[in-house]
Amino acid sequence: MRNPIAGDANHATVNVYQWPSIPTIAERVNLLILGSMLHRKAFDELRTSRQLGYVVSAGVVPHGPIGELKVLVQGTKADPEAVDSYIEEMLTHFTADMKEMKDEEFANRKESVRIQLSKPDQTLPAEASRYWHAIRDRSYCFNKKDLSLEALAKLEDKKTLVKFWEELIGEKKTKVSVQVFGSGEDLDMAAPAGSTALFESNSNLLKSADASFYPNEHLCPDKVLLLDQMDFVKSIRQVVHA
Repeated sequence: MRNPIAGDANHATVNVYQWPSIPTIAERVNLLILGSMLHRKAFDELRTSRQLGYVVSAGVVPHGPIGELKVLVQGTKADPEAVDSYIEEMLTHFTADMKEMKDEEFANRKESVRIQLSKPDQTLPAEASRYWHAIRDRSYCFNKKDLSLEALAKLEDKKTLVKFWEELIGEKKTKVSVQVFGSGEDLDMAAPAGSTALFESNSNLLKSADASFYPNEHLCPDKVLLLDQMDFVKSIRQVVHA
């Protein structure tokens, strides 16, 4: 698509890589670690080395029950099609770096995520938001932080993380690339080979294609069952009192 700001020469490329199934607690922890590592790699290679733009970021992005990593580049030096190829090249280098990562660095990455997960809510609205999120998606997983810390402690070495990453960008790769072209660029509206076009006419069909993504019952199934039983008991009482 074209930059909606008239005369703005800035391009923007957003590549999103989604885990193709609802991530478990352990898989969410993997994404957190990968996100923190990918942020530094993207900044060093895409901004510092290639100087593609002042705005370069990468990391985990909350998107309902979907687990995904996002890479964002904004600038005028290269158009989105070129930036997309640079991002893919950076991910290849990232894979090599992961395989060569020392045990000490892996331990430091784990510790960084542990500190992040261990932080208490800083404000009352933040605490309320965390609880309401668990209610809204019907996971009722109010102790997700504790479960995440347990999963992190069980991650003993980098092998599991490397395997997860290779699946994420390899055989299970699900990629969405949003490209905004700045002024002065001729747009080629043809869909890239192997891509799937999304149109308003079939958007509802795509949303409902896999209803298992909603709600998030798999995270804390014991709590979902308990609350469902409570709802059932309430309904029986209402019938008896009527």
